[in-house]
Amino acid sequence: MSTNDPEGQPNLLPKMVGSALREAREAKKWGVRELARRIGVSPGAIPEWEQGRRTPSPLIVARILGSLGTVGDEQERILNLALHYRLRKIVSAYPICTCRDDPDA
Repeated sequence: MSTNDPEGQPNLLPKMVGSALREAREAKKWGVRELARRIGVSPGAIPEWEQGRRTPSPLIVARILGSLGTVGDEQERILNLALHYRLRKIVSAYPICTCRDDPDA
């Protein structure tokens, strides 16, 4: 299983998103407070996200990446991780019915 394919390991996704966000922030040489100020969140939220204890919404991830100037393949990779995680949360909250259409079956 590659690090780009977290299938079967939903707990890995928040850590992957957080790690990617931390790497992008550190590449820009911004501290936690600077990033928090620029995107309008509490400085305490950033370490929660970066350590995978919480996962920001894809909209917040996009805001972070925009503020950091992350573009191209890296932007797409990180956004896809955040979207994949959010989709898994939604699907797990609303399971698909496995009942049959034929009531006589």
